[in-house]
Amino acid sequence: MVSIQLVDERNECFLRNATRVAFRHLSRTAHIPTVPKGFGTVFQVRKHSFFGETMSIIQGFPDITTLTDFSHTLHLDKQTLFLMSKYPAFYYVSFSIPKKDGVLRHIDAPKYPLRCTQQWILKEILEKIQPHETAMAFRKGNQFGIAENGKKHLNQPYILKIDVKDFFSSIRRKRIFPIFLGLGYSPFIANLLTNYCTYNNSLPQGASTSPALSNLVLFEHDRDVHDYCQAKQVIYTRYADDMIFSADDKQVLLKKIYPLVQESLKRLNLRINGKKTQLLSANNRQLVTGILVNNEKITLKKQTRKRIRAMIHTDIIKKGKSRLSEQTQGHLAYVNGIDPVLYNKYLAYYHTLKEKRPSRQEKTPTAKQENLSTTQEKELKPEKEKKSNWFMRIIKKDW
Repeated sequence: MVSIQLVDERNECFLRNATRVAFRHLSRTAHIPTVPKGFGTVFQVRKHSFFGETMSIIQGFPDITTLTDFSHTLHLDKQTLFLMSKYPAFYYVSFSIPKKDGVLRHIDAPKYPLRCTQQWILKEILEKIQPHETAMAFRKGNQFGIAENGKKHLNQPYILKIDVKDFFSSIRRKRIFPIFLGLGYSPFIANLLTNYCTYNNSLPQGASTSPALSNLVLFEHDRDVHDYCQAKQVIYTRYADDMIFSADDKQVLLKKIYPLVQESLKRLNLRINGKKTQLLSANNRQLVTGILVNNEKITLKKQTRKRIRAMIHTDIIKKGKSRLSEQTQGHLAYVNGIDPVLYNKYLAYYHTLKEKRPSRQEKTPTAKQENLSTTQEKELKPEKEKKSNWFMRIIKKDW
């Protein structure tokens, strides 16, 4: 174990001044954190083998050695960079949303300055590191994604689905620091980058950097499990916290693969969610990340197909809209990436409904309506259509 004490006088001088700024900034709030009188930074550095020869790294990382370099690169002042690193609680908005089973999902959404910093780290650093080939989520490329993940398990006799419990919150800070240190950054910069990407000593669910970092943390796990599965003639892919295994022999999946995965995840302080672990046979409906893989091609389950069809009917007939809502167009863009044939059927159904829709005749305004105030007239006017998002641009030519 080697301890390195920062001895750069300029950095120490800045950190002391930034601490005084933090006191003035935080003195207006109800909860004032305790900051020690003498501000010093000690980093514990140890040897690690995170990046092996099998890790594919694209060269061209930003050259950052001091906080001044970071400030010039991000166009943020040093005080803001320091406060985001030292007091992240003031740069997050926490809330909860319900899951399908009713359990609340905790979200930590970064505020604007921290969000921009995380997006820069994702684009300039993390996206230049290639995760293992079995990681199908949170990465670019036609060979990845939810559709390609389902295609790898088509027409398999047995499928084992393993879910990781509390995925992001279980990935601790100590797993993130070696990643940036292994890229060649100094302990000071690596610690700074780690602080921007973690919250409450773990990966925050809501930060743009968390998905990419989770893929890198599980690189060795994916590599070891993949090599073992190849020897046992088992197909393995991982989509975020969902690990999918398919094979001809279910005994291999239950007695060989499951214990191996359980032990491998234990080393990373991760646990299997037993409630979501399933063994699916070809006689039953095989769903992989919401996609049916029983047939010759991947498709959506019946309930999802009916729900999307009902959304189109509601927009055109019940609500009388001239075009589909953004939510419906987002679902259709998702369908187009999984089953283009089903997408064309929805397109034909959409045009059929538009032809059957009765034309609405404009009503002549009454005397009472003519005497309405300006405020009431604004309420009668239809709302302006929102600007199209990226979902709408995907299928703009069709819809």
